[in-house]
Amino acid sequence: MKIIYINENRIPEIKRLIDESTEKISFLLFFEQIRDFIKGLLEDPINTKPSQILRDRGLHNGKLRKMLRDANIIKMSEKIDEPHSEETGEIESRYYISYKVPKKDFKKKVRRLYQKIFESGITENITRGEIDMMLNSPLTMGIVSDEKQPEYIKQAVDIYNEKIKNNKEKLNR
Repeated sequence: MKIIYINENRIPEIKRLIDESTEKISFLLFFEQIRDFIKGLLEDPINTKPSQILRDRGLHNGKLRKMLRDANIIKMSEKIDEPHSEETGEIESRYYISYKVPKKDFKKKVRRLYQKIFESGITENITRGEIDMMLNSPLTMGIVSDEKQPEYIKQAVDIYNEKIKNNKEKLNR
């Protein structure tokens, strides 16, 4: 998680970060990023990470893998084996993980996932968490009452509230 220390000069940067984290991307770009991530999972399941585009929208490694499994886009199998080592003669524990991708309705499943993420506002929680962390950071010293907040905190809260209001209006249309 990114810790943001702010002062009055950083308000435009905070606004840009909030806009980027909730910005909707096109389905084509999302599909390509997911496809590349899945290719990575098939080649190197342990070390594969999502692209920066997906991470900026709150789709971090564990969360994205879980969402792909829940949407039946990928199937995961795990195995723990404990063979005897020929070199040391001791038992070694090995963890094996592999993924399979069912071909049936792949694009349709990815489209449903895209709609679930970007049209229902799943990424909104990330922005709220970042602002909560900012409000409770040592820089603000836990100041939360409206009257005693510095002006830059009020501006950040206003930016967040405006974002929430705009998203609610989009969902009500």
